This record gives sequence, C-alpha cells and structure tokens, in this order.
Amino acid sequence: MTQKEDSKINSISMKEERVPSSTPKSDDKYKMVPPDGGWGWIIVLAASICTSLVQSPAAVFSLLYKDTMNDLQLTATNITVILNTYMGLLLIFGAGGAMIYMSTQVALGMYFTERRGRAMGLTMTVTGLSLIVAPPITSHLMRVFGARGTGLLQAALTLNGLVGASLLHPVEWYMKKVRHCTEEQLQTSHGQYGGSRLSKSKIKISEDKSYAPVRLEEAGEKSEIQLLELSENGKAQVENESNLGSKENARIRADVNINQARAVKTNYLEKEGALSRLIQLLDVHLLKDNTFLLLVVGISLAASAEYTFTFLVPLILVDFDFSLDETAYVMSLIATGDLLTRFLSPFFADWLKIDARSMYVLGLLTVVASRSVILFRTEFHAMMAVGLFLGMGKGVRTVYMNLVIPAYVPMDKLASALAFQNLGIGVITLLISPLIGMLRDVSGNYTPSVVVLNLATLLVILVLVGDRAFARRKQRGIVQHAK
Repeated sequence: MTQKEDSKINSISMKEERVPSSTPKSDDKYKMVPPDGGWGWIIVLAASICTSLVQSPAAVFSLLYKDTMNDLQLTATNITVILNTYMGLLLIFGAGGAMIYMSTQVALGMYFTERRGRAMGLTMTVTGLSLIVAPPITSHLMRVFGARGTGLLQAALTLNGLVGASLLHPVEWYMKKVRHCTEEQLQTSHGQYGGSRLSKSKIKISEDKSYAPVRLEEAGEKSEIQLLELSENGKAQVENESNLGSKENARIRADVNINQARAVKTNYLEKEGALSRLIQLLDVHLLKDNTFLLLVVGISLAASAEYTFTFLVPLILVDFDFSLDETAYVMSLIATGDLLTRFLSPFFADWLKIDARSMYVLGLLTVVASRSVILFRTEFHAMMAVGLFLGMGKGVRTVYMNLVIPAYVPMDKLASALAFQNLGIGVITLLISPLIGMLRDVSGNYTPSVVVLNLATLLVILVLVGDRAFARRKQRGIVQHAK
C-alpha cells in the first residue's frame, strides 16, 4: 500500500459483521447519518399519501365494477375478452403499485434509524384508515356519478400521489454530521464472562474499498480480523492492535494476494459480460448470506399465509353459519385491532427496547394463537374476541414485516433486499393459495386449510428464533475464543 493510499485510511468502530455501505461518507472525526426525523416526517406524509391513493382503489375494484358486466349483458366470449383485458390491467396496476411501494419503503428505511418503527407505524396507520373509509365513499360516489364517473374520479384522485412523490427528496440532502469514536473499548470482566480483558481493538479501513471477513492467526495468540481491504493492485492490508490478557500490544500487518482470497472478491466484480453487470446491479450476492435468505423466505411464507387467511376469514365465518351482520362485526373488530396496533406497537417496542425481529415474531405468535382458537370455538362472542386479537397480531406483523430486512442490510442494499422480499411474497402466494383451496374442496371445510397455514407460520417462527439463538451462540464463541 502506497503512502498516498495510506493517507486515505480512516478509523471506525465495528460492532457486527456486515457488508459496509458506500454511503454515507465520513471522515476521521465525523460521520454522516440519516436525519431520523426532520424531513423524514415529510417522507412519512408522502409515503402515506402515495400508498393510500394506490391501495384504496384496488380495495374497492370489485365493488366498483361488479354490476358493469350484468348491465352490459356480455356473452361468455365477451367476458373472456374482458377477463384478458382485466389481467392486462392488473399487470399494469401491479407494476405501478410495486414501484410506488418500493420507493416509499426504501425512503422510510433510509431516512430513519432509531425511529424507523414509529415512522412505519404511522404510515401503515394512515393507509389502514384509507382502506376503511374508501368503501363507503365509493358507494356514495357511485350513487351520484355511477361506476364510470366514480372510476374517473378515482383516477383523478390518484394523480394527487404526484404531490407525495415530489416530496421524496434524496436522503443525502438532509444527512447529519455527528462525531464518532475511532476506538472501541471492548471489555469482558471475570464476573460476566469468566475470562480475560479485551481492549483497544482498532481496525483501520479505507471508505472507498470493498471489505470481507478474514481471520489471521499469530503464533501464541489468535486474533480475529473482521475487515480485509482490497486495493487496486491486488493486495490486501490489515492492521490490528489488541491486548489479550497482557499489556503488550500486538501489531499485525499482512499483505494478502487477492488471487488467494476468492471468498473476498467474487467473480462478478471483475470485468465480465452484461450478465455479470446485471447481477451486480441487482445485488444478487445478497442471496449468498444465509441469514438474509432465511429472513426473505420466512417473511415471504408468513406474509403469504396471512394474506391467504385474510381472504378466507369471511368464508370461514359463513361456514360457521354466521349471519351477514355477525360477519361484519367480526371483520370490524379485526380492522380495529389491526389499526390500533399499527399505531401503538412502535411506541410499545421503543418503551421495552424490543428489536424489529422480536416484535415480528410476537405478532406471528399472536396470529397463530388466534387462528388456533377458531378451530375449537365457534360461538359469536368468542369469535369477536378472536377477531380483536387476530387484528392486533396482524397489525404488528404488518408494521414489522417491513422493518426486519432494513434492520439487517446496509442502506445502499435496501432497495434490492426489499425487492427480493416482495418477489418472494408474490411467488409463494401464487404457490400456496391453490393448495389451500384444494384442501377446502377435498375436506369440505376450512379446518385443514387453517392447520396448514398455522404450521407454515410456526415454521417461520422456529426458523427466526433458531437463527437468532445460533447467532448469539456464535458470538459467545467468538468472545470465548478471543480470551
């Protein structure tokens, strides 16, 4: 490493192994961090406007056009043509809705860190309110303007989303400069871990490079180097200062040939064809992270199970011989519990210092417990209580489903990570929905379907809890190894 390159090296403290973000930039004394407020609350307003204006028309689509087919007295052939056109409309609507959803979720993830849960909760609350008021407003407009006039009014109203989109400013405009430490004091007392003292571990890195884990061992002592700097000339230089049970500082400088570190720099970063550049652009390498892959598959499976069950709830209540009014009461309680927990759960989590993944698991447990009660109690009053708790679990899941991935990946990988999550939800939903319907047709009731959905959700809970336990055990092993 040349003297010029060495002058670029900055000192930072690292707490966990994570692929570092290329933004924001920082210097020796300061680092740039998201505002975690300020213009971020305008982003919350913009996200609420955009998502509400997109999801509300979708929620009342069948209500708006249910009588149009009968009024036109269409034949079977004409209905087939209309169905194909309708599917084309869904593709266009789905593409636009996906772009809006992704842009707002990424913006919320970039603008907030500590208050990310509150921001997401407020956005989801406003969106939930819009879904509640949309049906009665649509019904009133249809009586006045008819289906076509109401459709035109909805299209005009949706254009107001451009106002919200104009508020989605780049986060770099509002980054804050804060002082940060160049050394992190790591201490393990005898009473806490029964081991020796680990102090002054400092790793110097360059901010405009790529990094990956590497382990170096010195005779008589073992030291874990967490970052490996890849320089342009194919060399890597690592510097470590440690005090492992003694007062002498060990200084390690190692030059590692990049050709011998295949796990550090992958082939797609080299000059390849268009496919390699596309893979790099889409951040496909994220799928090589086992924890990230588990999170994506788990969240996708749980979300698909929840979406499918939400669709089945009215049909299940009809199978229980509930009247139309009783079904409406239960559905209203589900919506009430959902809306309340969307708003209150982030404050509850901040008060008890619960992280996003733990809150998500708590929401899934509540949902599974509520679904299980449905299998044994079919009385109206019991179902009202079940509906309230089911809505509460659904609200927690809705908010924190969108926070688990942002809490794990770096800021500049957030868009790709959320894209993988949404892709997984779509694919698994397409696979699981026909299976649930098939079980209903074969058995004649929805009990097997609910059991399968509960088992799928329980599997996700076990995977998330097991991954967290494995990570903590691995961390304790690193501490014991460092002694």
